[in-house]
Amino acid sequence: MKADDKLICIFEQLHRNYDKIRELETEQSSYSEEVKIVSEGFSKLSHRVVKMEELCETQRWTAKVLSYKSIDTEARIMRNNIMIYGLTENFRYNTKTLVLNFLESELDIDTSEMCIERAHRLGQVHDTKYRGRQDSKRPMVVRFRDYLDTETILSKAYKLRSTYFGIDRQFPKEISIARTQLYNLNEAREARAKYQKVQLRYPAKLFIDGKCVRDWFKVLGTARLKETRGPDPINQRKSVFGEYRDR
Repeated sequence: MKADDKLICIFEQLHRNYDKIRELETEQSSYSEEVKIVSEGFSKLSHRVVKMEELCETQRWTAKVLSYKSIDTEARIMRNNIMIYGLTENFRYNTKTLVLNFLESELDIDTSEMCIERAHRLGQVHDTKYRGRQDSKRPMVVRFRDYLDTETILSKAYKLRSTYFGIDRQFPKEISIARTQLYNLNEAREARAKYQKVQLRYPAKLFIDGKCVRDWFKVLGTARLKETRGPDPINQRKSVFGEYRDR
């Protein structure tokens, strides 16, 4: 093959290579555009995911606050209720008379002006015998008409320390569990061992020598709309009314 023919072949091959390179550049440019579009879409999607996570966290917090608020409301509805432990079930007269007699004999309380709205036992009957007779001594829930009567009874509950009886305020299940957990904390046990003053205050606060150590219901101090990041419903309503007036 002559030198001219070889050069022609080389130039043709170079042209073919240039064409392929241009095709590759065109494909690369299109791929870059696609990658850019995908990247922008991913960025928007990532931003939406972050917003959704914030919204979920806000809803979780709001649900928690509302749950605590509902528990607190239930507890306040029970503010006139007390629990009495150790009362026998072998008396023939009704539960209200039994409670009034118990208050007079064990706590030295004048019950002539007290009004019990209702009183009933809690739980199932157990096969517990007392003096040869079945006596499960289930706890009794007593609801008084006046809140002052409840406070009077609880203020004299210390007289039952050396007896088999017990009196406490009735709480929702969640608060009762929280109070039990606070009472059994190592801090509370160590404080009682050192003869420090240990108190459980409403609804579930642990105080040692007058200082609040633990507060299970701390979330109650949070506003229900404090963490909401959505639009302000009041301002939103104002803007809607303004648009309506402008029309």
